[in-house]
Amino acid sequence: MLATLFSPLNILVGLGFLAAGFAVWQFATFREEGPVTAASVAASWNSSIAKLGITPVFPPEEDLHVGDVWAVVEDADENQAILGKAVRIAHINLREDLKREAGLKRPTFSATAELEDGKRIRRQNYYEIEAAEPNEKIKLSLALFPGITITKSTQAAGILDRIGLNLGIASGRVDAESIKIPVSETYGIAAGTAAARLDLWCKHPTTELYCRDEFLRRVMAFAVSDGVLATKDGAYVAKIQLRLVNRVFMTREIEHRRARDVSLSGSARASGPSAEPPAGSSDPSAPAEARIKALESRVSALLSGGAGATYARVDGNELAMNQILERPVVFGFRAVTTSVKPSAPGEGRER
Repeated sequence: MLATLFSPLNILVGLGFLAAGFAVWQFATFREEGPVTAASVAASWNSSIAKLGITPVFPPEEDLHVGDVWAVVEDADENQAILGKAVRIAHINLREDLKREAGLKRPTFSATAELEDGKRIRRQNYYEIEAAEPNEKIKLSLALFPGITITKSTQAAGILDRIGLNLGIASGRVDAESIKIPVSETYGIAAGTAAARLDLWCKHPTTELYCRDEFLRRVMAFAVSDGVLATKDGAYVAKIQLRLVNRVFMTREIEHRRARDVSLSGSARASGPSAEPPAGSSDPSAPAEARIKALESRVSALLSGGAGATYARVDGNELAMNQILERPVVFGFRAVTTSVKPSAPGEGRER
């Protein structure tokens, strides 16, 4: 009886069922890539632009100017959902400061010359040119930012060869993101000038209300989240700060690509010893289908003959934007910041 039960054929069949069950389990528990959401796109954009050393703006917009005053949640304790939330509450007219600083005698140089036919060197004027008289219009100046490309690639393959059972698994994940801003332009005023203007604005009788914590908190409760009104031990949990934008960075063209692919393939067979796997594709820029085929070939070469099962899953998403805009939009800014003295819960409501 035992000899019949543990005959080579029955062992092969049993191992085959075990292999099939293993493959089905891996297939069922494979973690698919979640859908692209507005929050994930915004987080990705903000993380990338912040690497340029400026505060990101998402989505990039035309209606953001030097002189805008923003209230921002700078600390929220355990309520991380409102951390960094902001609302524009006012605008300080800084046009005279912009015109005054633009009129300062700074060196101005000639535009880049065209490259003449057959020449390798541009004939440039190396001396500064006579600057035009300042007028009522604000001038944009050039700013250069490097393109950002972030690629993360992970691939793995494993083989188990014991008592005639071969298990092979290959997985891969590729995260790729690139942001290119071919030409950027900027305008603004010095941080010292902006800080002085904000201080005077907060002390002026007609505008000092905009710098009070109780007023800002009520505005943000209506416009952002009532989480700013949460209290703990008789005090507000969230802390608010004021930001005065003193420089903006604008572009007329944006190239943005974000892609993520995950793949899993494998085989489970009752068979003889395995051969060495062939080299697979590790190029992270290859399409997901090409990568998983390469992973499958590594596993299938290891496992041949006998009873068993194979499986393969691939999932991913991609977001791309390549657009030339009619007018420049702001993708980032710099600002001077001041903390707002916290008020007591209920303070100022009787006014």
